Amino acid sequence: VFFRNHNGEYVVVKSAYSKDKQSIFVLTRANYKWVMNKENEQIPVPISDVQEQVHISDLLHSLSEITFKDNLFIHSMVESGFFHPKEELEEMFLDYTQTA
Repeated sequence: VFFRNHNGEYVVVKSAYSKDKQSIFVLTRANYKWVMNKENEQIPVPISDVQEQVHISDLLHSLSEITFKDNLFIHSMVESGFFHPKEELEEMFLDYTQTA
């Protein structure tokens, strides 16, 4: 588990150092799915409790950058809007981490 919020947990898909080795990039995915309850409200349900098959690519994904500055680990989301399509985040992850 990389982090938790009021919706549920986010697990690490992959991580790597930045090209300059000054930060770490972490691609994560939600470990929950939004499901309609009996009151017609969308609620987050842990993957382990979902009855139907869950496709990992359909889950929310995010990309975070971790830097160390002034004796603190600083976590920040890459790009505004937090969540992007998994394929877009995979490309961004490679752009930030692969060396030429």
